[in-house]
Parts: sequence; C-alpha cells; structure tokens
Amino acid sequence: MAALNPFDLIAENRYQAWLEAEQRGERRAQPAPTKTPSRKSFEAVIYEELIKRLERAAACDRDSERRARWLEQAASLEMRLMVAFERKDSMRLARVLAQSIRERRASLGLGDRL
Repeated sequence: MAALNPFDLIAENRYQAWLEAEQRGERRAQPAPTKTPSRKSFEAVIYEELIKRLERAAACDRDSERRARWLEQAASLEMRLMVAFERKDSMRLARVLAQSIRERRASLGLGDRL
C-alpha cells in the first residue's frame, strides 16, 4: 500500500472519527452558513476600483499631482475594462459602462472624458 500524503491522512482521520460518531449516534449538526459569499467578476472589481479612483481624484485640488495620478490610474483601469469586454465580445456592455463612467465623471466635476 502506498503512503498517503498528509492531507489524505487528515481527511481519512476525520472520516473515521465521523463514522465512529455516527455509529455511536452522536450526530453533530453542522452550523448553517451565516452568509453566502459573494463573488464578483474581474470586470466588476475593475469597475469598482475605477470609480474609487475617480472619487479620490474629485476630492483632490484641481491642479495637484495626486489628482493627476488618480485620473491616470482611472484611465488605465478604464482601458483594461474595455479590453476585457472586447475579449469577451461584450461590446454592448462595454458601451453601457463607458457611458456610466462618463456620467460618473461628470457628476464628480471631472468632465465627461479622460
């Protein structure tokens, strides 16, 4: 018989302990998950980060270097987002999000273009 790796040994020990508890009638109720973990797509994460950078840029002085850096990072993220949608052949969604980004920029007083 081949030697088991450590993870297999741990799993085997847990299974044996569970079987023994079952045979003795000792069932332990599994706690219900408190919250279902939410998963976000790569594109959703990029979009959220882009919006954060626009908000940070809006909070800076108009001629500051920090504002320029935030806007530069936002432009880079927007390009990555559009490329990601192009790769997925989701150009309609890309157009909708591009419009949303322009509107958000305008609402923050950053103009409607990068």
